[in-house]
This record gives sequence, C-alpha cells and structure tokens, in this order.
Amino acid sequence: MKRSWSLLILSSLSALGCGGKEQSASNSSSGDGGITNDKQPGSTSPLVGNLVAACPSVPPTEGSSCTALAQLCEYGDDLDSACNQVFNCNPNGTWGGEGGSGPGCPTSLKTCASDITSSTTCSAGDGVCQTSLGLCTCFDHTFGPTHAADSGAPPDTFAYSCASPDSACPAWPNRPRIGSACSQADLQCDYDPCGPNGFAFQCGSDGFWTDAFSSNCGGG
Repeated sequence: MKRSWSLLILSSLSALGCGGKEQSASNSSSGDGGITNDKQPGSTSPLVGNLVAACPSVPPTEGSSCTALAQLCEYGDDLDSACNQVFNCNPNGTWGGEGGSGPGCPTSLKTCASDITSSTTCSAGDGVCQTSLGLCTCFDHTFGPTHAADSGAPPDTFAYSCASPDSACPAWPNRPRIGSACSQADLQCDYDPCGPNGFAFQCGSDGFWTDAFSSNCGGG
C-alpha cells in the first residue's frame, strides 16, 4: 500500500491540539505550480523546488531532535518519492524517515507509443509507460466502464489509464519535491492515476508540498 505522509501530518497535528523502466528527465517546467522556490539554473534533477528552511540541508539522523512538527523533507532525485528518503518531524520532536530503496528503485520509465491515451485498450502485462503529462498504466477494467474495442464483453477488458494533472502543476517529468515551498493551497498534482507509487502530491496549508493519494484507475 502506498504510504501517505498526508495522514501522518493530520495525526501529528491532532496529537498536539510499476512496470517497465527507461527515463531521461528534462529540466523544463511550465507554470509555477504554486512553487515559490523554482529549479536552480543548471540543475539536472527532475524535482522542482528547494526545501524550506525547517528542513536540514542534508538528511537528518533518524531520532535526532526537530522543532517544526509535521514538517516533511525529501532527499534524493528519483521521480518516485518512494525511492527517496522522506523525513517527518514527529509529534515527539524527533526526525523519522522511510524510503530510499526498494523494488523498482531507481526509477526509469519507458515512453508510451504515440497513440496511447486513457481508454486505449491493452493487454495484461503491458504495465506502465509515460507521456508528456505523466504515467499511463494498463489496468483491468473488468469491474469498471467498458471500452469500444471490448465489444462490452470479457476477457478484453484491459485499457490504459493516463495522468492528466492540473495545468498549474509542474510539467512532467518535473514534479514537486516534498518539503519544498508552495503557495496554492490544496493544489493536487497526480502524475500516476493508478498508484500506489509516489507520484501524487498536494500543496498543504502549511505552505509546503506533501505526498497524496493517487486517484482510482479509470474509475474502475
């Protein structure tokens, strides 16, 4: 199950009152996506934004003290936040972290064929690819909507679900760094409608990016 620091943030405040792989990341982005600290000139990282001042300049030691409770800080440059180290300032005032390695890390993604869009039929095992907007995943729609090529009958019920993030979001393959500053509260940027990988982000009310839940695959 995809981790969600968003739920951890809420509980903290309450306590106190894929598939195939091949990628070449570009450094361009469109719009500011609520970003107040943009990519630095010459940066080769696909991630957009500098960590806020409450985040240490280097990954903290787990269990070391912190004061900005519920602050999240991401270290690493993988497209999938689950492949980077993400630290949280816990309710007890110490840093805790997770991620940084695991199956599929580091992340790279093959490019989708030019004719692939949401609802394009596919075959089981076709997996994940990317477009200029984000990820497309071949998904079993047996219990969701049928598609024209299915003729309304199984077993041909597999179709792609493709990302369509808000136009205010950084343009893929750039995406927000968790813990970097943002200004458009509640802006959600979901680059993978099929999850559970770490490609969905939200501008929190505290003024920094957090991770978020991906939407359901194709409504299925």
